Amino acid sequence: DPCFHRKSERVVLALLHVEYKGKSAFIRGVNSEVSLPTGSICAERAAVITARTSLPGVRRQHMKGIAVLEVPATQTGDGSALQNPLPPCGACREWLEKIQEESPGFYVLTYEDLNLSDVHERFLFWSVQEESVQPEDLGPWNCRKCGGMNVPLSTRCSQCGVDRFSLAYTRAPTQQRYYDVIEALCRDGPMFADDILAWLALDGRSPGTPEELDKTLERLAKNPGEDAKAMLAKDGQGRYHATDTGRRILQHRQQHLEQKRSLKALHWESM
Repeated sequence: DPCFHRKSERVVLALLHVEYKGKSAFIRGVNSEVSLPTGSICAERAAVITARTSLPGVRRQHMKGIAVLEVPATQTGDGSALQNPLPPCGACREWLEKIQEESPGFYVLTYEDLNLSDVHERFLFWSVQEESVQPEDLGPWNCRKCGGMNVPLSTRCSQCGVDRFSLAYTRAPTQQRYYDVIEALCRDGPMFADDILAWLALDGRSPGTPEELDKTLERLAKNPGEDAKAMLAKDGQGRYHATDTGRRILQHRQQHLEQKRSLKALHWESM
């Protein structure tokens, strides 16, 4: 039913691997995007919710991995416009990270195409096939605040507790145009500069001129400091994509703005 995919016109499937009561179960999920204020439900989260309803008593430690694949929205689609391999979006990453807290070996499988012959296996969100070493922006890091050394994939400093992806720590830019670009890439995947410009205009954002966008992309793709990583990177085809640092900083930005809106609402209610 196109109604359930009217926001992105994309169909994504997920299969959640569960080991429960001595048996293996594989729970299916599909994205639902009906363009309502309540937002969209991605295939990964749908599979987790289905597991909880179909297997009463299932816990995070029972969830072992998930496979994700975008498929054609129509039976006549040939798959040429699909964006596989498709990593989890920001919201799904948050969910899956919570699962990994209790299931450390949790994996994410994505595929190059509908033949399923080339598999990308990810542990804690880096790809064994794509990268022979850990991603630079998730590797070991020295805290700029206290000097403490922290292990790969950690978010908070083990000594002073600072969040390495907070706006203050990363010295991230404050202008909204930077976050419009990151959001576009997080929502629709890797794009060329011209595609980003068109996306922003179509979504009612203020993209500016191509020259201004080039400056924005250059700023986001530059490391702001020795221990702060770039928010964008280019792939082998010259397309821009959001790094893990960019995704996490965008999440912090959105949470910060939501907190400001909530505080403002409380202020007016108290008057």
